[in-house]
Amino acid sequence: FDPFFTTKDVGKGSGLGLSMVFGFVQQSGGHIQVESTPGNGTTLRIYLPRSEALPTAREDTNIRSEPPPNANETILVVEDEPGVRAIAVAVLEELGYQVVKAENGPDALAKLDQLPHLDLLFTDIVMPGNMTGLDLAEKARKSNPGLKVLYTTGYASGVSGTLPKGITILNKPYEAAELAVKVSQSLDMAS
Repeated sequence: FDPFFTTKDVGKGSGLGLSMVFGFVQQSGGHIQVESTPGNGTTLRIYLPRSEALPTAREDTNIRSEPPPNANETILVVEDEPGVRAIAVAVLEELGYQVVKAENGPDALAKLDQLPHLDLLFTDIVMPGNMTGLDLAEKARKSNPGLKVLYTTGYASGVSGTLPKGITILNKPYEAAELAVKVSQSLDMAS
């Protein structure tokens, strides 16, 4: 469950899977039971508290009823996990934004050089390699000082104490509606 413990090769993942699950389970008031036998594998059992509340009807999952006022704006999505990146891109495109995607900091910097205009950088804070989302934003703002940045992270706690004050963070996992609201708020912020 230690953050960054991974059996993957360098650059092939951040090793956040079990630490994220552990954080989500703890936030929910649950616990995890681990059974591991050499040669037979490992079993993880997740126990969550029972909810006595009856399920409520969810709002329509179509989060866009009309084009947002910022729909012609361009967003660069930087996320090292392909599945998370694909979902974020799909949601933002559904909202009408122009989206460019990158899988890490160096990839994002290369794409920034090719973009004539960028309205928002939406970046994971912790990525494999030697460039964090904070480093990326600092480098991107050298050529685009007014660039607005929305950060995302899978850390429930621990990383927040080391972050600069005044940054906007969307915690993972997030729902499409949460992403839509945070992006809109970030785009509307004064530079």
